[in-house]
Amino acid sequence: MSGEEEKPKRKPARTATKSTKTTKAAATKEKKEKKQKVQFKPHSEAPKAIVVRKHHMLVKQRVGKGFSLGELKGVGLSVEQARKLKLKGDKRRSTVHPWNIETLQQYLGLKVAA
Repeated sequence: MSGEEEKPKRKPARTATKSTKTTKAAATKEKKEKKQKVQFKPHSEAPKAIVVRKHHMLVKQRVGKGFSLGELKGVGLSVEQARKLKLKGDKRRSTVHPWNIETLQQYLGLKVAA
């Protein structure tokens, strides 16, 4: 029997572990704790973007669909943060109007109204 190889040992029996439900619940709880909450809570309605409409020599202003991405970046907001603050964004607009940036700054409390 010296020339025969030894048979591999059996795997040990599984020990009792936590159920998958408890581990999933713990994972979701950790995710909720890791998410940063937006500290600003609006006291009034969200402002509306004002856009310029031109037709030949006539220039008119009207309420737009939302703020352009450049205007949101000008205030320091990402698209996700703006959505959490109930601000509408319009990805089709490429213009950045200074009056819209001022409106957002006043709404967020970054600039005091004169």
